[in-house]
Amino acid sequence: MSEPKTGVAAVLVSVQLPETSRVSNQSVTMNVYGVDKRVYRGRDWQQLQKNVAGKPPLAINQFVRQKKLKAMTVVSGQSTIQFRGQPSQAYLLVQKTKLTPFVAQGWVQPLMLRANDQMETIEAKGTTVVEQPYFYKYGTGNDGTKRPLAGAQFVLTQVVAGQRLYLTESGDWSGVQTATVQRFSSDKAGCVRYDGPTLSPGDYEFQEVEAPTGYAIDQAAQHVSVHVPASGQIQVQATALEPLVVDRVPAISASQEALRVYNHQLPTTDTSATEDQRVNGGTNKGQVTVSQKQHDQKARSAKRNTPFWLPQTNEERTSLAVAGGLIILVAAGLLRHYKHTYTSKKER
Repeated sequence: MSEPKTGVAAVLVSVQLPETSRVSNQSVTMNVYGVDKRVYRGRDWQQLQKNVAGKPPLAINQFVRQKKLKAMTVVSGQSTIQFRGQPSQAYLLVQKTKLTPFVAQGWVQPLMLRANDQMETIEAKGTTVVEQPYFYKYGTGNDGTKRPLAGAQFVLTQVVAGQRLYLTESGDWSGVQTATVQRFSSDKAGCVRYDGPTLSPGDYEFQEVEAPTGYAIDQAAQHVSVHVPASGQIQVQATALEPLVVDRVPAISASQEALRVYNHQLPTTDTSATEDQRVNGGTNKGQVTVSQKQHDQKARSAKRNTPFWLPQTNEERTSLAVAGGLIILVAAGLLRHYKHTYTSKKER
């Protein structure tokens, strides 16, 4: 075991590996990085430790590169690992791991610590990780907003000898889409996870076959590429995936734009548009949408211009009332006229 070169007496740092590692009886190898004060100066140390511990494999290695941390030593062990560090120096321990698709393995959470003269054995926390395909289904609204979509339906396909095959519920591959083809649905976060049988190394595609209500299937949603290597990270849309941690997609993956597959929202229609489509045969192509009220007004106006126009119920009542009033006035006038004429003749 190599030791970092220091000008003062080194401090023995002992880390007890998690139960998941001890049960497997497999050696765990960890890189020990020196952490410069600029990384944690002015920050809450405990919060920084928590944030670092929660980073999955790809994210923690990206953190190391971004912070330009230097590897001080490499240590291995089955139950405990030890190294000698400089007093007051901060260190980051990161497990060296080689992922294999669909194979679960132990993962020691990254550990950030400070060496001091009264070091006690530190217990590391562990979990399990596994590489499986996943991506996110999003929708673009008519106003340009983007949000996750639940309920989108996908099937998994592969091309063999020039023929497209579909994964079935039994784990077989069929040359036609039948009722037994396995479907994968997006959850409320928009996440589509593959939870079927182990896939052989090769290239696959997810195809969207049913969009959520109010959305159309975009061309890109019918060609979501998946590459499964013999070892290493699975790639979706040419993007390496973080492994599932305790059978959950890491939260950090949800923010990756490259893993989002979009559908666009269909134009919204209200009752007036629906009525217009009904009146015009359901096409509404190239036509101005009018409301039901406007449509009724136009219809009544058109009917009045026809030689055989008949009034509607309310109009008929109004017309009859006016006509009746006129008849009464005419009758009263005629009666008054005849009475006056009769009286004049009698006086003569």
